[in-house]
Amino acid sequence: RLAYHVGAGDAAAFYRSVRTSLVATLGGVLLFMVVTLLGRHAVIDLYTDDVQVRALAATLLLLCALYQIPDGIQSLMNGLLRGCQDTAAISRVTTFCYWCVGLPLALVLIRTDWLLPAMGAAGAWVSFIVSLTLTAVMLSRRFRRTARALFPAERS
Repeated sequence: RLAYHVGAGDAAAFYRSVRTSLVATLGGVLLFMVVTLLGRHAVIDLYTDDVQVRALAATLLLLCALYQIPDGIQSLMNGLLRGCQDTAAISRVTTFCYWCVGLPLALVLIRTDWLLPAMGAAGAWVSFIVSLTLTAVMLSRRFRRTARALFPAERS
């Protein structure tokens, strides 16, 4: 839809689509967060009675709920940039954030005491959240710049 508005040169429709996408994405993300937070113990109860496993699973599902925000935003920005035909930036940003930041951070947080005591599985989730947050910020900035270049007279 966004590509159609870009091709038509319709800035008003372009920004209306962006706002609608943002509201829908944030609404969906918040819904999934709430469901995950409120339902995490019920889901865990279906699988185990082990106290240690339950505690770890509760922590991981809490991190999973937090993961929803940056993942939703980076996914949206990825789609918006594709609609603007700015795909090279997506590849550069995601490669940097996932491979140069996320993977090394995961290895450090999971297995070492360099930054914090070794976190195990929680370290993987924390690195996901950090790398996706960085991706969301970088892609959002790129989208804002791309939108301004496409429609210089409009304010985003």
